[in-house]
Amino acid sequence: MNDAPPAASAPLSFALVLSAGAGVLILAMGIGRFAYTPILPDMLASGALSLRSAGLVAGANFAGYFAGAVLATAVSAPLAVQRLLIASLVLLVLTTEAMALGTSAGDFIAIRFAAGIASGIAFVYGIAIAIDTMARIGAQRHTLLIFLGIGISISGSGLLIAGLQAIGADWRDLWWGMSVLALPVFGVTVWGFDRVAVAVPASAPTSGAQEPAASNRSAWPFIALSLGYACFGMGYIIHATYLPTLVRSVPSLEHWATWSWVVVGVAAAPSPFIWSRLSDILGLRSAIAISFVAEAIAALAPFAGLGVAGVAIAAVGLGGTFVGISSLIIARGRAITSMSSNRSIGILTVVFGAGQILGPIFAGYLAAGSGSFLWPSVAACGVLLLGAWLSTRPQASPAPALMDTRRLSSEAAP
Repeated sequence: MNDAPPAASAPLSFALVLSAGAGVLILAMGIGRFAYTPILPDMLASGALSLRSAGLVAGANFAGYFAGAVLATAVSAPLAVQRLLIASLVLLVLTTEAMALGTSAGDFIAIRFAAGIASGIAFVYGIAIAIDTMARIGAQRHTLLIFLGIGISISGSGLLIAGLQAIGADWRDLWWGMSVLALPVFGVTVWGFDRVAVAVPASAPTSGAQEPAASNRSAWPFIALSLGYACFGMGYIIHATYLPTLVRSVPSLEHWATWSWVVVGVAAAPSPFIWSRLSDILGLRSAIAISFVAEAIAALAPFAGLGVAGVAIAAVGLGGTFVGISSLIIARGRAITSMSSNRSIGILTVVFGAGQILGPIFAGYLAAGSGSFLWPSVAACGVLLLGAWLSTRPQASPAPALMDTRRLSSEAAP
């Protein structure tokens, strides 16, 4: 496929590529990664999991995500990329169904590990293909729309779970509900990427293209960005994994547990646009740092004695930052390196995944030992502030021309 405008690319359309890219995020992130969060309180209440085992299950998913991202970074042949992407989407649907059939913590650890592998592969390949194709059809300025898939899926799955809980569904029914939700999304996503594969021949440059042989760019900006993103992965995931469980642990707030997750999704939907606009005004590095600090404050909001208001601040702070941070960091990562999309997104996803592996396990043991989620939240706040500091190091700043995401070329921007 050439770089002709959308009208000349007959097999493709902006809506098709957008639906495929958003669909892969719904499956890989909204369902494959985050459906566990609003269902976890019911699994704990039924005795299917303990706090310690819940942390191990979450940690297994993040370890799988890390492994999947490593694999995606290592494999770049276009045909292999296409096959692995489809296989990962199939695995995401199957593992969602398998969670309804598990009978022990060991089962859940194995299932969530497999789901994590699928999520890592799908995220790296799906986003790389979608953003590169957006650039080829002349729609690169609208790439951030792809990240709407995360917010839509979080809020949609939260509403579905709240509805099922209202009619007395147990945790197994909730997982079955997620699997039913995944099926139509799977169909649309696979169909969309199949159309993209037909329109972009295997011999054409894609997200799996070889990297340039040489570059005069320094490696330090990308290394510093990666370290900050690893801190974000570790800090935010403690908040994201345990927010509904934390809310349910407070007697006066327990009815807001699932709804807190719906608010996370609603806040996540517009966040890429908000943070992109702030980056235009303040600079990309400053916008990323501010979003880290906002998420750090939100992690402690439930303990400020504000009741429902504290829950709302925590949910809005989480949803309003984590998608925006990810989209901005991916954009910045691609702007400050000459690596292919697969490689740059893959490396960022690997370090992000590494930061997530220990976070939930550590938080689960700390919560079980202290009898409170306060100290895990304090730890999350500290790690996020460290990430903000790393993200604002002057040495990590890209050239001014690269900091305005509106002016990035189709080769450097998502």
